[in-house]
Amino acid sequence: MITIRRLRAKAWRVLRRTHKESVRRCLPLFRKADARGYQLERLGSDYGGWRVPVDAVTSDWVCYCVGVGVDATFDLEIAERFGSDVHAFDPTPRAIDYADRLDAPANFHFHPVGIWSEDTELTFFAPADSRETSHSVFDLHGTGGGFQARCLTLKSMMQECGHDRVDLLKLDVEGAWREVLGHVLDQPTLPIVMGIEFDSPTSLPLVIKWIDRLQEKGLSLAHVEKENFVFIDFDRLEARRARAREAAA
Repeated sequence: MITIRRLRAKAWRVLRRTHKESVRRCLPLFRKADARGYQLERLGSDYGGWRVPVDAVTSDWVCYCVGVGVDATFDLEIAERFGSDVHAFDPTPRAIDYADRLDAPANFHFHPVGIWSEDTELTFFAPADSRETSHSVFDLHGTGGGFQARCLTLKSMMQECGHDRVDLLKLDVEGAWREVLGHVLDQPTLPIVMGIEFDSPTSLPLVIKWIDRLQEKGLSLAHVEKENFVFIDFDRLEARRARAREAAA
Protein backbone atom coordinates (compact mmCIF):
# COMPACT_ATOMS: atom_id res chain seq x y z
CA MET A 1 0.00 0.00 0.00
CA ILE A 2 1.34 3.42 -0.97
CA THR A 3 1.28 5.77 2.01
CA ILE A 4 0.87 9.54 1.95
CA ARG A 5 4.47 9.77 3.14
CA ARG A 6 5.65 7.75 0.14
CA LEU A 7 3.60 9.86 -2.28
CA ARG A 8 5.01 13.05 -0.86
CA ALA A 9 8.52 11.66 -1.13
CA LYS A 10 7.92 10.65 -4.76
CA ALA A 11 6.66 14.14 -5.62
CA TRP A 12 9.69 15.59 -3.84
CA ARG A 13 12.05 13.44 -5.91
CA VAL A 14 10.45 14.69 -9.14
CA LEU A 15 10.81 18.29 -7.97
CA ARG A 16 14.38 17.59 -6.90
CA ARG A 17 15.34 16.32 -10.35
CA THR A 18 13.77 19.39 -11.93
CA HIS A 19 15.73 21.75 -9.68
CA LYS A 20 18.99 19.90 -10.29
CA GLU A 21 18.54 20.13 -14.04
CA SER A 22 17.77 23.86 -13.86
CA VAL A 23 20.98 24.43 -11.86
CA ARG A 24 23.07 22.46 -14.36
CA ARG A 25 21.65 24.26 -17.37
CA CYS A 26 21.26 27.81 -16.08
CA LEU A 27 23.96 28.43 -13.48
CA PRO A 28 26.65 29.31 -16.09
CA LEU A 29 24.45 32.24 -17.12
CA PHE A 30 24.77 33.76 -13.65
CA ARG A 31 27.95 32.44 -12.04
CA LYS A 32 31.04 31.05 -13.76
CA ALA A 33 33.75 28.84 -12.29
CA ASP A 34 37.36 29.99 -12.59
CA ALA A 35 40.38 27.98 -11.39
CA ARG A 36 42.69 30.99 -11.95
CA GLY A 37 45.42 28.98 -13.58
CA TYR A 38 45.61 26.24 -10.96
CA GLN A 39 45.64 22.65 -12.15
CA LEU A 40 42.42 21.05 -10.91
CA GLU A 41 42.74 17.29 -11.27
CA ARG A 42 39.98 14.80 -10.58
CA LEU A 43 40.99 12.33 -7.89
CA GLY A 44 39.08 9.17 -7.04
CA SER A 45 36.57 7.09 -8.98
CA ASP A 46 33.99 8.24 -11.52
CA TYR A 47 31.36 8.05 -8.77
CA GLY A 48 33.26 9.38 -5.75
CA GLY A 49 35.87 11.65 -7.30
CA TRP A 50 36.42 15.38 -6.76
CA ARG A 51 38.71 17.97 -8.33
CA VAL A 52 41.43 19.64 -6.28
CA PRO A 53 44.40 21.94 -7.00
CA VAL A 54 46.99 19.17 -7.14
CA ASP A 55 49.82 21.64 -7.68
CA ALA A 56 49.12 23.11 -4.24
CA VAL A 57 48.23 20.22 -1.91
CA THR A 58 51.17 19.10 0.25
CA SER A 59 51.90 16.58 2.98
CA ASP A 60 51.23 19.07 5.78
CA TRP A 61 47.60 19.58 4.71
CA VAL A 62 44.82 18.44 7.05
CA CYS A 63 41.89 17.09 5.03
CA TYR A 64 38.39 16.27 6.30
CA CYS A 65 36.12 14.18 4.06
CA VAL A 66 32.55 14.18 5.36
CA GLY A 67 30.44 11.46 3.76
CA VAL A 68 32.18 8.27 2.64
CA GLY A 69 29.51 5.73 1.74
CA VAL A 70 31.27 2.80 0.09
CA ASP A 71 33.63 4.88 -2.04
CA ALA A 72 36.66 6.38 -0.29
CA THR A 73 38.75 6.54 -3.47
CA PHE A 74 39.08 10.33 -3.29
CA ASP A 75 40.01 10.30 0.40
CA LEU A 76 42.54 7.52 -0.11
CA GLU A 77 44.16 9.11 -3.15
CA ILE A 78 44.71 12.34 -1.22
CA ALA A 79 46.34 10.36 1.59
CA GLU A 80 48.47 8.16 -0.66
CA ARG A 81 49.50 10.68 -3.32
CA PHE A 82 50.32 13.68 -1.13
CA GLY A 83 50.88 12.12 2.27
CA SER A 84 48.31 14.50 3.76
CA ASP A 85 46.55 13.75 7.03
CA VAL A 86 43.08 12.59 5.92
CA HIS A 87 40.11 12.11 8.25
CA ALA A 88 36.92 10.60 6.85
CA PHE A 89 33.52 10.72 8.58
CA ASP A 90 30.41 8.61 8.06
CA PRO A 91 28.12 6.99 10.68
CA THR A 92 26.17 4.71 8.33
CA PRO A 93 26.56 0.95 9.05
CA ARG A 94 27.60 0.04 5.50
CA ALA A 95 30.19 2.80 5.45
CA ILE A 96 31.61 1.59 8.75
CA ASP A 97 31.79 -1.98 7.46
CA TYR A 98 33.39 -0.75 4.24
CA ALA A 99 35.97 1.31 6.11
CA ASP A 100 36.86 -1.64 8.35
CA ARG A 101 37.81 -3.63 5.24
CA LEU A 102 39.94 -0.94 3.62
CA ASP A 103 43.65 -1.43 3.13
CA ALA A 104 44.37 2.18 4.04
CA PRO A 105 47.64 3.98 4.79
CA ALA A 106 48.46 5.11 8.33
CA ASN A 107 47.61 8.75 7.52
CA PHE A 108 44.00 7.84 6.68
CA HIS A 109 41.65 7.90 9.67
CA PHE A 110 37.98 6.87 9.63
CA HIS A 111 35.49 8.15 12.20
CA PRO A 112 31.97 6.63 12.51
CA VAL A 113 30.56 10.05 13.34
CA GLY A 114 28.29 12.51 11.53
CA ILE A 115 29.07 16.21 11.14
CA TRP A 116 26.23 18.54 12.09
CA SER A 117 25.48 22.07 13.32
CA GLU A 118 25.53 20.99 16.98
CA ASP A 119 26.83 18.15 19.15
CA THR A 120 23.93 15.73 19.39
CA GLU A 121 22.52 12.35 18.39
CA LEU A 122 20.39 12.24 15.26
CA THR A 123 18.24 9.76 13.37
CA PHE A 124 19.54 8.95 9.89
CA PHE A 125 16.75 7.92 7.51
CA ALA A 126 17.14 5.16 4.95
CA PRO A 127 17.17 5.72 1.16
CA ALA A 128 14.29 4.55 -1.02
CA ASP A 129 16.41 1.73 -2.42
CA SER A 130 17.58 -0.52 0.40
CA ARG A 131 20.59 -1.52 -1.69
CA GLU A 132 21.96 2.03 -1.48
CA THR A 133 24.23 3.23 1.29
CA SER A 134 23.45 6.92 1.67
CA HIS A 135 21.25 7.91 4.61
CA SER A 136 20.11 11.41 5.53
CA VAL A 137 19.13 13.25 8.69
CA PHE A 138 16.05 14.28 6.68
CA ASP A 139 13.47 11.73 5.54
CA LEU A 140 13.97 12.59 1.87
CA HIS A 141 12.44 9.35 0.57
CA GLY A 142 9.59 8.84 3.02
CA THR A 143 11.02 5.62 4.40
CA GLY A 144 10.34 6.66 7.99
CA GLY A 145 13.09 4.48 9.44
CA GLY A 146 16.80 4.51 10.08
CA PHE A 147 19.35 4.46 12.85
CA GLN A 148 20.68 6.74 15.59
CA ALA A 149 24.20 8.13 15.39
CA ARG A 150 26.49 10.54 17.19
CA CYS A 151 27.05 13.86 15.43
CA LEU A 152 29.52 16.64 16.19
CA THR A 153 30.18 20.11 14.87
CA LEU A 154 33.28 20.63 12.77
CA LYS A 155 34.80 22.57 15.67
CA SER A 156 34.17 19.74 18.14
CA MET A 157 35.54 17.16 15.72
CA MET A 158 38.68 19.22 15.23
CA GLN A 159 39.14 19.40 18.99
CA GLU A 160 38.80 15.62 19.27
CA CYS A 161 41.34 15.11 16.49
CA GLY A 162 43.72 17.72 17.88
CA HIS A 163 43.60 20.06 14.87
CA ASP A 164 43.66 23.85 14.87
CA ARG A 165 42.86 24.06 11.15
CA VAL A 166 41.40 22.12 8.23
CA ASP A 167 42.93 22.87 4.83
CA LEU A 168 40.56 20.84 2.67
CA LEU A 169 36.95 20.00 3.51
CA LYS A 170 34.66 17.78 1.44
CA LEU A 171 30.96 17.85 2.34
CA ASP A 172 28.76 15.11 0.86
CA VAL A 173 25.98 14.98 3.43
CA GLU A 174 22.82 13.91 1.59
CA GLY A 175 20.50 16.89 1.90
CA ALA A 176 21.95 18.33 5.12
CA TRP A 177 24.46 20.63 3.45
CA ARG A 178 22.73 23.91 4.35
CA GLU A 179 22.75 23.24 8.08
CA VAL A 180 26.30 21.91 8.10
CA LEU A 181 27.74 24.53 5.74
CA GLY A 182 26.01 27.37 7.57
CA HIS A 183 27.69 26.34 10.80
CA VAL A 184 31.07 25.84 9.09
CA LEU A 185 30.97 29.35 7.62
CA ASP A 186 30.48 30.80 11.10
CA GLN A 187 33.92 29.53 12.12
CA PRO A 188 36.73 32.10 12.39
CA THR A 189 39.11 30.14 10.12
CA LEU A 190 37.81 28.34 7.06
CA PRO A 191 39.36 25.63 4.88
CA ILE A 192 41.39 26.78 1.87
CA VAL A 193 39.60 24.29 -0.41
CA MET A 194 36.00 23.18 0.00
CA GLY A 195 34.16 20.56 -2.06
CA ILE A 196 30.41 20.76 -1.47
CA GLU A 197 27.66 18.64 -2.94
CA PHE A 198 24.67 20.96 -3.34
CA ASP A 199 22.26 18.06 -3.24
CA SER A 200 18.57 18.14 -2.30
CA PRO A 201 17.10 20.43 -1.35
CA THR A 202 18.43 22.74 -4.02
CA SER A 203 17.32 25.29 -6.60
CA LEU A 204 19.04 27.82 -8.83
CA PRO A 205 18.36 30.82 -6.52
CA LEU A 206 19.49 28.80 -3.50
CA VAL A 207 22.75 27.71 -5.12
CA ILE A 208 23.50 31.27 -6.27
CA LYS A 209 22.83 32.53 -2.74
CA TRP A 210 25.34 30.09 -1.25
CA ILE A 211 27.95 30.72 -3.95
CA ASP A 212 27.77 34.42 -3.08
CA ARG A 213 27.93 33.70 0.64
CA LEU A 214 31.06 31.61 0.16
CA GLN A 215 32.53 34.35 -2.02
CA GLU A 216 31.98 36.84 0.80
CA LYS A 217 34.08 34.54 2.99
CA GLY A 218 36.90 34.54 0.43
CA LEU A 219 36.07 31.19 -1.22
CA SER A 220 35.64 31.51 -4.97
CA LEU A 221 33.86 29.06 -7.25
CA ALA A 222 36.62 27.12 -9.04
CA HIS A 223 34.82 24.13 -10.59
CA VAL A 224 31.35 22.62 -11.06
CA GLU A 225 30.59 19.01 -11.96
CA LYS A 226 26.91 18.06 -11.66
CA GLU A 227 26.07 18.74 -7.98
CA ASN A 228 29.73 18.86 -6.88
CA PHE A 229 31.03 22.41 -6.40
CA VAL A 230 34.66 23.23 -5.58
CA PHE A 231 35.54 26.50 -3.86
CA ILE A 232 39.05 27.85 -3.24
CA ASP A 233 40.40 30.73 -1.20
CA PHE A 234 43.00 31.71 -3.80
CA ASP A 235 44.63 34.42 -1.66
CA ARG A 236 45.31 32.03 1.20
CA LEU A 237 46.32 29.26 -1.18
CA GLU A 238 48.95 31.45 -2.84
CA ALA A 239 50.20 32.68 0.54
CA ARG A 240 50.54 29.06 1.67
CA ARG A 241 52.50 28.18 -1.47
CA ALA A 242 54.75 31.23 -1.02
CA ARG A 243 55.60 30.16 2.54
CA ALA A 244 56.37 26.65 1.30
CA ARG A 245 58.71 28.01 -1.38
CA GLU A 246 60.51 30.17 1.21
CA ALA A 247 60.92 27.22 3.54
CA ALA A 248 62.34 25.08 0.74
CA ALA A 249 64.80 27.77 -0.42
